[in-house]
Amino acid sequence: TPVGVRALAAGNVVFAGAFAGYRHLLIVDMGGGWHALYGNLTHCDLQVGQAVAAGQPLGGYQAAQGNRAEPFWFEVRRGVDPVALDQWPGLPKDWKSRLFSRLP
Repeated sequence: TPVGVRALAAGNVVFAGAFAGYRHLLIVDMGGGWHALYGNLTHCDLQVGQAVAAGQPLGGYQAAQGNRAEPFWFEVRRGVDPVALDQWPGLPKDWKSRLFSRLP
């Protein structure tokens, strides 16, 4: 079942497109050197330079396309280094319920 993916924090889109086998990768610059990476989106209509609000729909995700499953990928980075989610000061307490939404 496809689901919608929402932004966990506000920022600006710095990358939106296919990348190294991750279907569609979206990178949001959240300021202060922090970036959120949303990978394996099946669709996304955002463009580089667009502002993103916390909770805003970013696109959609569906695990199976054709005969192979593609896991959703979410990562937070400080500079170029990945950071454990519990080390990100902007992580909402209920982040898991905020990340995905039902599609109409």
